Amino acid sequence: MCVDAPARAVANSRSVPPRAPENTLSLSRGRWLTALATALALAARRATAVEAPVDVDTVNFGLSAFRFDLVSHQPHPPGYLGYVLFLKLLHALLGRLGPVEVAVLGSLLCGVLCVPLAWWAVGRVAALRGDAVGLRVGAGVSAALLAGAHPLLWYSSCDGQSHAAEALAVFALVGLAAELRRRSGVGWALAMGVAVGLAGALRPTVWLVAAPLGAWALGPATRRARAWALAGGALSTLGWYLPLVRWAGGFALYARVSRALVQDIFIANYSVLNLFRAPERVLGNVTMATLALALALLPLLAGRRFASPVMRRGLALAGLSWAFYAAVYTAEAGYFSAVAALGCLAPLGWSTAGRREGLGVAAAALVGIGVFLAGPAQRALGAAGEVWLPTRATLVAREASAERLVEAVCRPLRGRAALVLTDAPETRLLRYLPLRCPGVTAAWLGFHPVVKPSLEQWQVFSPWSMRSFPSEVPYEIGEARAETLDAAVQWVVLAPSASAAMRDALLRQARCPARRPGGTPALFWSSACLPEIRLSPSALRLTPSAR
Repeated sequence: MCVDAPARAVANSRSVPPRAPENTLSLSRGRWLTALATALALAARRATAVEAPVDVDTVNFGLSAFRFDLVSHQPHPPGYLGYVLFLKLLHALLGRLGPVEVAVLGSLLCGVLCVPLAWWAVGRVAALRGDAVGLRVGAGVSAALLAGAHPLLWYSSCDGQSHAAEALAVFALVGLAAELRRRSGVGWALAMGVAVGLAGALRPTVWLVAAPLGAWALGPATRRARAWALAGGALSTLGWYLPLVRWAGGFALYARVSRALVQDIFIANYSVLNLFRAPERVLGNVTMATLALALALLPLLAGRRFASPVMRRGLALAGLSWAFYAAVYTAEAGYFSAVAALGCLAPLGWSTAGRREGLGVAAAALVGIGVFLAGPAQRALGAAGEVWLPTRATLVAREASAERLVEAVCRPLRGRAALVLTDAPETRLLRYLPLRCPGVTAAWLGFHPVVKPSLEQWQVFSPWSMRSFPSEVPYEIGEARAETLDAAVQWVVLAPSASAAMRDALLRQARCPARRPGGTPALFWSSACLPEIRLSPSALRLTPSAR
């Protein structure tokens, strides 16, 4: 038996050729390296995350996990139903988490999952091209490292918004598109159409990338397969859009809420279509879009060859995204998360994977880490104003501003019911304050003679909802009226950020002097001193609480 066993092994080896051990080892090593990159990304993101919301949309998304209410911007238009359902699932599984914690966890999970999805997407495209295993593994691991180190994706993992989910969707769609081209067939075409339709439920802007990717994937498909893909995309889109409109209160109300924010505020004041109305804001918007695009394409430092059809299309889609956001509105660099995901696929342009390519990936990763960890929070750009950058400094600065307001307002109150007022454009802090400080209701008065001359808006934030007047729809014009505050309060507090005009108006209206307990920069009045607050044509009436 000792003699015959080797003979049988030789015979078996002749009938079934063995797999090359170096390829098997390379693939296994690639998986382990990707798992390590994922673990490092998780650790880095958890270490750099902050507890306070970095944007008002962070609170909007978090509250939507508890109660969907588009009129209260839970979430803000256009609704993001797929992402809201994802957050609701997290809330159902981890009910002890508060709204901001749920929102931050959602973005963290999506951002971390971008790392293994980048590996998978590159592997699918490389398999389509028939690349050698060594090249496929090298490109896949490099893409995973770039996704973990990209400053924009890193920031989006910590900001509690849906941008990281958009990047995750792009990685998934690239891999699925490659599988469709490789396998063809009606089933895969239908899956691609459904995936593109559902991606819009996360963020509709993902279609800037998803729709052209779907067209590329269906290039060699039959007419029948294309028809099934279009049908699947249309039906899956209707599958989330119709419930969204219904839960928003019907199409008429959905249209009003969306138009007031998107058309009357963003497009009317930042689009190039209104260049002569507000040239400085249009310039600032174009500058922000250009800066965000440059950051998104940072991984292109990994190499200069773009032989891959996916990469060529990726660069074209990056230009399409820039044109859209520059022409409409770019609030922050996170809007380019989909482009950042495409940028991380730069290793698909490699024809070989050697030392030069490795150095390129290392350089891109180090630059990305340096931008996030050492970059400034904001930059003044002359006529374009100041832009916020996707950096750790931005996270820290926004957390610090929230803590300063809590220190100035909440500690002196010691849990007593109060109304906090300001006219500063910091709704992020006012939405957060009632969640952080028991008994606090926060109110913002927005009067914009430049942005929207006829707009006067009160927005009153309680822990779980928002109430707007004189129109119930945020940022919509309505006829002046007096509104009574729902909650009874003992104190009226003017936040330190309020304008001098607002402070002087309250001092004139108050029946008694203001206080500064403990030397706080905020002003305090007993609610009996200000039974009605009239700072604009509309008035806010108070219900004093028993002491």
